[in-house]
Order: sequence, then C-alpha cells, then structure tokens
Amino acid sequence: MALAEMQARQKIRPYQQLRYWSTVPFRHGPDDVVKFSAIPSTDNPARQLQKANPKGLQDELARHIREDGQLSRFDFAVQFLDVGKMTYWGKTRDAKFWTENASIEWNEAEAPFHVVATLTLVKDSQLSPEASDAIYFDVTGNSTPDSRPVGSINRARCSAEVVSRRAREHAFGR
Repeated sequence: MALAEMQARQKIRPYQQLRYWSTVPFRHGPDDVVKFSAIPSTDNPARQLQKANPKGLQDELARHIREDGQLSRFDFAVQFLDVGKMTYWGKTRDAKFWTENASIEWNEAEAPFHVVATLTLVKDSQLSPEASDAIYFDVTGNSTPDSRPVGSINRARCSAEVVSRRAREHAFGR
C-alpha cells in the first residue's frame, strides 16, 4: 500500500523525462536473467504538463515529436541477476526468489544496470489512431527461447495479453 501511495502522489512529468524499467525478468541467453531500463537523457526537452488536460501526457509527447528540433534519447540498459551479490533484508536469496517476486526491486548498488544502446525518438513518428489500435504486445509469443520472460507474473501475462488482444480485435471488428 505504501508503494502505491507513493506512486499516486509523485509529480507527473512528461514521458520523455521519465525512466522506464521492467519489474519482471527475462532470459538473456541460455544462462542469464535480466531486467531492462530506458533511462532518459538529462537534456530531453519537454514542456510543463497542463494538469487540467486528461490527455496531457499524450499531447506533450505528440507535440514533442512534431515540434522540437532535438528529439529525446534514452539509454537502454540491462541489469543482470547476481544471486551472489544481491540481498533482501540483508540475506542473499536463490534465483527463484528473485524471478518469482516481481514486487522485489533489484538494488542497483548490488546489480548495476549496464548501458548497451541509445534509443532516440523519431520526428513525426506518431501513429494514426487506426494504426495504433492495430498494435499489440505479445512478449512471450514474440520472444526467442533465449529471451523468454520468466517468473509467475510473466506466466500469467502470456494469457492476459492474448485475451486482451482478442477483446480489442473484437471491439474494433477485426
């Protein structure tokens, strides 16, 4: 409850200034398990959000890719599961503990993120509403054996993504 309360009270910032990360792990080759993060550049441009606008985040991101000369960049980073160094309440835990408990954060001081790429937004890259409606995520279906999601949340996610996609396709008459 405390985490939800903190998240609800945080200052809302434009998308291009937010850090993103996976709370669930994925395979990284046959032996490693990782989480991912997209870390915004400190100089990503953005305007103040209008609190009264319920589509303020969407509108600011659309404005940014249409109007700004400098487009936002994000460092894409990988955090490796390191059961020998990672602790929870002062104790090391086995790999299953870390992969099955999505609510447990992997401490960056014990398992740092490693930047492997830079992602840059593309000018005028906003999709039409029709094209946007046709897009879906299927993390499990679109992964290879060496990049599969792991853990209980991801096992549930697979079914949920398929059901959600089918419901949206039905709603849009596809």
